[in-house]
Amino acid sequence: MAKPQGLRMPGYDFFFWPYEEQTKMKHKVLVEYFKVWATKLGKYSVINFFDCHGGCGAYLDAGSPFWGSSILVANAAQELYKSQGRDIRIVRIIVAEVK
Repeated sequence: MAKPQGLRMPGYDFFFWPYEEQTKMKHKVLVEYFKVWATKLGKYSVINFFDCHGGCGAYLDAGSPFWGSSILVANAAQELYKSQGRDIRIVRIIVAEVK
């Protein structure tokens, strides 16, 4: 599958990708699964979450911005820290093609 063309939005110095239905579903499943996983395993030790996708991390849908997996997981991790004291580290690995 070809990479989507980057979209620009005034006021942002980075590009967005179109927010496709399968990506919306992926984000929903990821966040819900992460919450359950971090709640159970976080009782016993620090959680390390590695996001290894090199995408842009930002999406546009009907002119509105939406954030990708790294930000969604970070928001969920903040909620779990506040509500349950879960200690979660997030590492985003960005893969870039250099020519």
